[in-house]
Amino acid sequence: MTAYSAFRIDSSVTNEKGERLTSSDYAYTAEEFADFIAYAESCGVRVVPEIDTPAHSLSLTKLFPEYALTVRNEALDQIDLSRREAVELVKMIWQEALGDTSGKAAFQGASVVNIGMDEYYGDGETYRQYMNEMIDFIREESGVETIRLWGSLSNIGGTTMPETEGLQMNIWSTVWADPLFMYRAGYTLINMQNNHLYIIPGGGYDYLDAEELYRNWEPNRFYDYNQLETIPAWSPQMAGAAYMIWNDMTGRLDVGISETELFDRFFAPLGVIGGKLWGETEGSFGEWTRRFAALGVAPGSNPYAEAVWEEDVLRIRPEETITLSGRRDYVGTGYYGGNGNGIGIGGNYTVRMEVYKEPSAGAEEPDNGNGTDGERTEKNRTFSEEILFETDCAYGQTAFKAVQKETGQVGFSREGKDFSFDYTLPEGEWVNLMIRGEKDRTSLYVNGKLVDTLGNGEAFGEYAAFVFPLERIGSMTDSFCGMIKEIEVEADGSIY
Repeated sequence: MTAYSAFRIDSSVTNEKGERLTSSDYAYTAEEFADFIAYAESCGVRVVPEIDTPAHSLSLTKLFPEYALTVRNEALDQIDLSRREAVELVKMIWQEALGDTSGKAAFQGASVVNIGMDEYYGDGETYRQYMNEMIDFIREESGVETIRLWGSLSNIGGTTMPETEGLQMNIWSTVWADPLFMYRAGYTLINMQNNHLYIIPGGGYDYLDAEELYRNWEPNRFYDYNQLETIPAWSPQMAGAAYMIWNDMTGRLDVGISETELFDRFFAPLGVIGGKLWGETEGSFGEWTRRFAALGVAPGSNPYAEAVWEEDVLRIRPEETITLSGRRDYVGTGYYGGNGNGIGIGGNYTVRMEVYKEPSAGAEEPDNGNGTDGERTEKNRTFSEEILFETDCAYGQTAFKAVQKETGQVGFSREGKDFSFDYTLPEGEWVNLMIRGEKDRTSLYVNGKLVDTLGNGEAFGEYAAFVFPLERIGSMTDSFCGMIKEIEVEADGSIY
């Protein structure tokens, strides 16, 4: 029950202790999520919201441990469907998300929703009856046209079969749901086979094998191990295919994947899968990928935060020596490029600067009795962070720091994660800092010499790509205390 979990939609559900179901680190309000669905629809994109039960429900069983299935240790994230109050709790959560006429609800405007239903370890017949109950409940409570679920009926016992009308089944594993059997039973299928279409960034399924997909995969073709099943492509029951990004490397398994790195994993196979879904691919794999690359990303977007200046080198506030006094002290850079998570530069870049840290500007005395009075030890020492560059962002903090709050070292923060280089900025002297950003890693050079590289880009290793913030020098909250000059930013023209 210690693994990281989150329920990202604002909910009124609380337990007897008053603890909320809604995650405290980041969540959408009902209005924000409903607006997101409406905006996506205006762009021709259908958002399919999902509340996955009775398995993969750790945010629920953490809040209500009495409802957790106890048949095996790995089932603690699953709901005990023999507990009627647990089923009613799930219904209440769905009812809140679907809403009524009294106000805007999170799933308002969704024409398709997903009820989960995969990988359950409890009683099979109880599971199947619960599936039917949830399908009927959602249809009665909303104007949802289609309900999706993750196929698991081949691997879960019981005899009850839900009606196929208006249901779509995600075929993620041919073991859990045999495609040909489900097709003959009348279900509409979506190919989401895990061994071809699953991405676990930083984990064992880091990138899809686009070349293998180009040569062998088709949306109506299901193959793994020694099994091959092909569903008629002309059938209205063969709805298409989709590929998934599962951010499993989180919590204590967190490897530091950023949103830009997530987009790169999404974008890499998009041309191949799009071609297979929308028409026949032509030519060799190399020819096809070059044609797709020439299209670029969506007009008006900049997901990699590529440079938007024309000069070889961007000089920020040249001929100035900027003095920052700490706390709330900053100046704007005048730069406006970036991506949806802030103003800055990503891809392959180099940032250079000269910095001078005022003496006695960072460390504070320990505030507890970990040592004797007045004794300072590295274990109990605390630091006030000092920010050199920052940008506004959707959540967390995006900042490059002369002093990282936990270590006192030069570092950076982005998307709720802090990084520290193995270097402490000296006081009372000018130092040349150079930051080199690359795919999966960021390096720090001091006076022309490499002192540390964060990130290795290896599966289950560390990923430390950083979109360097360029909105403000200093900070609106915890500024650097010292001077900075000769700021230069250079991009080599490539994304990675």
